[in-house]
Amino acid sequence: MNNFETIETSNSKIEEPEQTLEEEKKFLEQDEKELHGLMQGLRSHVGVLLHRGFSMVAIMGLLSGALGKVNAEELVKQVGFVEPKVQIDDANIEDRDVMREGRVAESVQHNFGNIYELQSRSIDGEFYPSGKNTIFERAESPVDILVSGGFAEDPQILHRYAMFVETIDVEDVDSLLEEHSEQIQDDQGAQEALREALQDKFVYLVAKQFLEDGGEFYFGRGRYTPDPLGIIFGDNAGAQGIQKTLIHELQHYAFDKQDAAISEIEASGGFDHNFIGAIDDRFDIIYAISHGEIPSSDDVQPMSNYTINGGIEEQINDFLENNDISGLQQFVESDKFITTYVQTDMVTCLSINEHAKNSRYLIFELSNGAVLRLKEDYRAADEIDVNTFDAQSGKYIDFTVNNLESLSIENLEQFVPDGELDNIIDSIELHKNDPDKSRGPMINNDQIDDIAYLNAYNASILQQSIRLAAILSEKMGVSVEDVYRHEQYQEIFTTFIKELSDKQSADEKSPVNQSARQIMDSQLASLLS
Repeated sequence: MNNFETIETSNSKIEEPEQTLEEEKKFLEQDEKELHGLMQGLRSHVGVLLHRGFSMVAIMGLLSGALGKVNAEELVKQVGFVEPKVQIDDANIEDRDVMREGRVAESVQHNFGNIYELQSRSIDGEFYPSGKNTIFERAESPVDILVSGGFAEDPQILHRYAMFVETIDVEDVDSLLEEHSEQIQDDQGAQEALREALQDKFVYLVAKQFLEDGGEFYFGRGRYTPDPLGIIFGDNAGAQGIQKTLIHELQHYAFDKQDAAISEIEASGGFDHNFIGAIDDRFDIIYAISHGEIPSSDDVQPMSNYTINGGIEEQINDFLENNDISGLQQFVESDKFITTYVQTDMVTCLSINEHAKNSRYLIFELSNGAVLRLKEDYRAADEIDVNTFDAQSGKYIDFTVNNLESLSIENLEQFVPDGELDNIIDSIELHKNDPDKSRGPMINNDQIDDIAYLNAYNASILQQSIRLAAILSEKMGVSVEDVYRHEQYQEIFTTFIKELSDKQSADEKSPVNQSARQIMDSQLASLLS
């Protein structure tokens, strides 16, 4: 049984009444919308077939058979799976690098209604990294040269950091902490979390370099400072929160140490949190599972309900509450699971770009203590919108316009103290002449691909962990929740993440979702035989 509908056509001639020009235009617009919907559906179906192992040659044959005498290759190009620069033929159709070239444009719709376009999924249904190493792409002009020089051994941020797939002996961790004890503020709870986190080999490598560079650990609200070099962590409730903050702040240091362009510490930075957030989510997924719990949206943000796809956690809970293990398996193994996870996180990146593209702010602190904020947003109404409000930090005066040209002295003078208006007008004129001035930086396509890949990596781990729990639940006759605490589950999951991280770090071109499934299949083979 498949999801495709058979459409019957007839050669009968149908007499239609004459249409007015206006009616014809209306019908054409409707046809265009329907065609767009059909093309979107075709993209989805082809993506699913590719994801399930069909070759593009086979899919072209299906299209030709279903639609009659058509050039299936040309049709697939028009649908958007293959860019013109990629030549599809029998010789290279199965070539992985060729498959990666064509990126699928898919719509991501936030619950608030905003629609964005994500073009990071390959034509084989997978998310691949850009291959440009955008996480550690060096900034042209690093701001801070006090923290620089890189690492003697790669901390494997992309594929292995904070996954505990390679560990350090507790004795070596204790020795490092003892050697640098004067650089570590005394706090028993936080020190224990530090000791546990450093048993991950790659967290250990970063922390060791941090301490050797003279860095100090303080306990309080999470923060990284390059000068003086320090990391503050430890005010979170529970060992997981404390470790997560430490792992998070050490990544800021790791980016800074390698003069990474994405780091907020660098001149062109600001987007390291989009990468760090994905690594944090991966840590939370593995931490929860290794401690016998199902991961939660309280910690793993992409499990939340942000897009029209719905929230992953909510849907999982519905199946569990109804004891519908079969339904849970079908949902987890569907393409919707990976799509929902990735899109839920990527909607933030896409909205950042949309905001930077369409709007900018001019902010002025006035002598009377008020703050004047001028927002130019191309999407705003023609009318000037003025809003004033009092906050704990002071009074704010907000102007929103669709073009700075529409602002006049008369609009501003009633809010600005005498003698300060000229400087504000001069600044506005500078911005009129430079459309990029005060506009936020945008996340480029390569960075978006790398963030999407990290999310697909996380989604694949989560997907296979739940799949394993559902299978063992049926086999053992216990609830899915209880399975996570079972020794057999923990052994299989530990082996799974070790083999997946080995495979992806050895070959990042490996299709991560397919690789995850194959690794779990091999783990389950003897169990199900």
